[in-house]
Amino acid sequence: MPLAASWRASLPNTQFAAPDAPLPHRYGHQWFIAEGNPLDPTRIRTAREAFDGLMNDVVRAEGFADAHARIAFVGLSQGSIVALDAVASGRWRIGALVSFAGLLPPQQVSSASRDTPVLLVHGQRDTTIPATASTLAAAQLGAAGFKVELEIEPGVGHTISSSGAERALTFLKQTLAGGAFPAVEHTYRGSDQDVDIGFWNIEWLANRYDQPAKLDGAVSQNTTTKLRGYRATMT
Repeated sequence: MPLAASWRASLPNTQFAAPDAPLPHRYGHQWFIAEGNPLDPTRIRTAREAFDGLMNDVVRAEGFADAHARIAFVGLSQGSIVALDAVASGRWRIGALVSFAGLLPPQQVSSASRDTPVLLVHGQRDTTIPATASTLAAAQLGAAGFKVELEIEPGVGHTISSSGAERALTFLKQTLAGGAFPAVEHTYRGSDQDVDIGFWNIEWLANRYDQPAKLDGAVSQNTTTKLRGYRATMT
């Protein structure tokens, strides 16, 4: 179920958008090349530069340069990876972050953004990025002082389930209720590698995934991530 369709009625004053990730892929776009070692430090640095540049452009264009607390990032797969990295590194202090089926790249987590509430949602049957990646991310962020909520969904693979989307909606409504202009970002890992950023009263979300089977197929073919090195780093 596309987030735009499922969230619009509950966030009536929110507008959604979907700027593309910078790198081309046969299915659309991507933040970094998934083949080989996707957690290579060079790839992470390149993705950071691309993410920060794109986010800063959007934030400035929409008038939120001095209001990052009104912004939330919501990511899926690669979108979750770059969003989690942006917050965990201390580069972005925002109002909330939701990660679907993501992981936290190996790094020393900064406490600079610990006031950003984080929700991690992961399918227990995810064979692309195992759910243990979100469990490890929750432990890392929690140790750095972040308020983290973790939801492992039985029977769900590498996707956003309807229950996961509802869980995220509840989280965002709770965490952003105190601000006049909270914002939401989401990145799909599907036929188009998008980063969707939403703003309260400046809403933006691409309604691109009206065929769940197509999205699931693209996910299974497009996001093989080897976590051997990541696990070694974490243990």
